[in-house]
Amino acid sequence: MDDIVFRQRYPRYGVQQNPRKSRRSSRRRRENEDRLNLVQKIVVQTVICALILLVAAAIKNIDSPVTNYCKGKIKGMLSYNVDIKSVFGQIDSFLENA
Repeated sequence: MDDIVFRQRYPRYGVQQNPRKSRRSSRRRRENEDRLNLVQKIVVQTVICALILLVAAAIKNIDSPVTNYCKGKIKGMLSYNVDIKSVFGQIDSFLENA
């Protein structure tokens, strides 16, 4: 039993430890960053939406064959009616066949 050496499980010397950080302040900081990110996202989405509306208004007001074609395609996409029951029925039949 003399040849067994007992080692400390957790070394106390020679290891530098960082001081503990307050969790409360980091949570607040993260919440503030998230709020800024949310506000920035809303601003970006608003600007993109305004640009899309400006392009749509320009297409509607300009009378040329190209804009008339685009206007017809946009109207067709917006007025297309999707029957959800038939879509789910097609998905179910696809899954049964797979």
